[in-house]
Amino acid sequence: MSFEIIRKTGEIAFVANPIAFEVKTSGEAEIEIRLRVGAQEVFSASYVPFGDRIHFDIAEILQPFVTSGPLEDSEDLILPVSGFMAGYTLEVKGQETRTLTGKVICGGISKQAAREMAGRGMDFILNRLRDYSSQFLFTTRTRGKHIAIRETEVSPLIFIHPDKRIQVESEYGNRIKLPEGTAGEIYALNIGRIRREFFHRYNQIVSFIRVLVPAEEAFDISFTPGEVSENGLSFLFRNSLGCYEVIEMPGKMICSLDRGDDENYRTFDEEGGDYITGRPRPDLLQKMKLNTGFKRKTELKFIQDLLSSDDIRLLNGTARRRVLVTCEEYGYEEPMKEPTSLVLDIEVAERESNYTPDMDGENAPPFIELLPGEVEIPSEGGQVRVRVESNIMWEVV
Repeated sequence: MSFEIIRKTGEIAFVANPIAFEVKTSGEAEIEIRLRVGAQEVFSASYVPFGDRIHFDIAEILQPFVTSGPLEDSEDLILPVSGFMAGYTLEVKGQETRTLTGKVICGGISKQAAREMAGRGMDFILNRLRDYSSQFLFTTRTRGKHIAIRETEVSPLIFIHPDKRIQVESEYGNRIKLPEGTAGEIYALNIGRIRREFFHRYNQIVSFIRVLVPAEEAFDISFTPGEVSENGLSFLFRNSLGCYEVIEMPGKMICSLDRGDDENYRTFDEEGGDYITGRPRPDLLQKMKLNTGFKRKTELKFIQDLLSSDDIRLLNGTARRRVLVTCEEYGYEEPMKEPTSLVLDIEVAERESNYTPDMDGENAPPFIELLPGEVEIPSEGGQVRVRVESNIMWEVV
């Protein structure tokens, strides 16, 4: 029986979206498929045509073979990212055998975006993440060519390396050539390290950079002063595209503890000669409510991705606690005429039965990782704006 593969995915596909294939057959005989990742066969099956069609989706099978996690701090300007992408080989066998190869990466896009791209005859990865004349980072802050980010939200952002060398240019016109990478492989743009490199080379604290491939501007990033609030929180979360990003939300915060169900028991008290009630140390669940303050539509969309994330970590100095973040009333006017505030419910993912005082003492200031630029720090007299260089405060503005 002859067959024709009439639908297949692109060269690279998201593991969180369908990786679907459709085969048109000329008879009713079985079609056998075999799926390999590297040298390992991970799936095989036989399908009987329904009418003259066979449909199958391999996304769920490939999901265990890709992974993403927070990137460790590094002095490299670009970071190779392992485990984010995997190659596969698909064999479709009838009277003849046809072999397809492809790659799968972490993350996925919305159904709405998939329909939008399909309606234009476009592929999101090819026309967005591999279009090096435009913004190609795995960020969900924006799809546009201009990225605005607070200095306290800077983190490495993933991309697929082009076949050309990347340069970064500051607002002063100075350029830094990034190390060469392998075309088609996954890397992360170490934005904080790049800013520090401009300071070390040119004694400049940059608030704006252009990313050039190789000499033509692809996109730009502007940095606004961060606001370190005693009440606000910062989160590190895995976005829809599989890349970890930081979002800072200064605002009013209320903390509470949930004791759960008490498990009291009766025990005999020899001194009193009677039974008394006791209890084990209760497991306490820490909860917080955070009023985000007024946000623009683009910020609300970014918060929506936070609410959908399967891995959210509360940043508190060097500690990173996993949390669950929800919002009972998420919404805004459309079209949006004025900023809207949200109330987020934050629940620490683990229960605690023990208490340990803060290591730095009750009145110690919060740990703040300072990146080059200007940042506001709470003080007894209010907010103090300082200019910093390479994580060291060096000038009060």
